[in-house]
Amino acid sequence: MVDERNVRSNEMSAYKSAAKTKNHSELCAGLLDQIVDIADEAYNHQQKLDSKEIDPRNWHEWVQLFLNDMPITGTLDKLADLLPQESAGEGLEEKEAEIDPSNLKLDELELIDYLKNLG
Repeated sequence: MVDERNVRSNEMSAYKSAAKTKNHSELCAGLLDQIVDIADEAYNHQQKLDSKEIDPRNWHEWVQLFLNDMPITGTLDKLADLLPQESAGEGLEEKEAEIDPSNLKLDELELIDYLKNLG
């Protein structure tokens, strides 16, 4: 009976170790995806402006989205494409939250920065 419990304990230990490794791998993959998204957005920004410089405000926004675990890719492009001008004034915040939660979070963070006089 003691041998069975030792075997079971070893199995459980191996299972916990495998689950921990899987969780870490998933976390690292998600972080790497977000970092690549920031690099891609920076490259697209440079191509649009035909410049090697990156706007500090855009960089700040990308970092804020990264820190708050929000989607980074195409943050500002979605609203103009998906909200027709005729209905843009009616229930804009609800539509914006449905379409682009990242942009809504940026607005919230910008207000906090303004209120705390952070820039």
